[in-house]
Amino acid sequence: MNRQLNASLVTANSQPEARGSFLGEAGPTIASGFLALFVLLLPCSLLAAPIIVKISDVANGPPEVEVNGAPNGWNFCTCGIDTLGVEDGGVITLFGVDTYGSINEPDECGWRFLDPKLPQPTCPSAVDLVWIQHDYSGPFYNGDLQIAFNSALPGHYYRNPDVCPVGCDVSLGPLTYKWQTVYADATVVVLFKAQKPR
Repeated sequence: MNRQLNASLVTANSQPEARGSFLGEAGPTIASGFLALFVLLLPCSLLAAPIIVKISDVANGPPEVEVNGAPNGWNFCTCGIDTLGVEDGGVITLFGVDTYGSINEPDECGWRFLDPKLPQPTCPSAVDLVWIQHDYSGPFYNGDLQIAFNSALPGHYYRNPDVCPVGCDVSLGPLTYKWQTVYADATVVVLFKAQKPR
């Protein structure tokens, strides 16, 4: 009788352990599944809003650049795209964004702002250029999205694409000295503001 009682106690005691060990094995698996789901959804939530790039053409000084929401950081340099005494400008590189992607490809067309004081149509009347490209030729050579721009110094002008076509560039009309949208999609929004009277 003692043997039967001990046997039934051993059986009764082993069943909760079996259930506990099953839950013990399943618990970390379930937790790992939730963690994996969280990690997969996190980048989507971080990239839900577009990156905002603001370029401010400051009077008598270098341009000011502000970038918000770049998940991997960004860089700004003049990188030799401006001509001393004629224009200033630079290139903003958004690391890891649209790498070797399709934004503004294949032609890399640009946008031109016109001098509001000049009568239109006038061929040499554009004062600011903005274009989007990918970093295929430096400084980092890894296909990252870049926003480049040039601003003509007083007394200098670029061609107005409405009058004198320049590749596939388009005119965005006269400068307003307020924030103007140059480009906008789900990945990036580019805003430009001239602060120097011409």
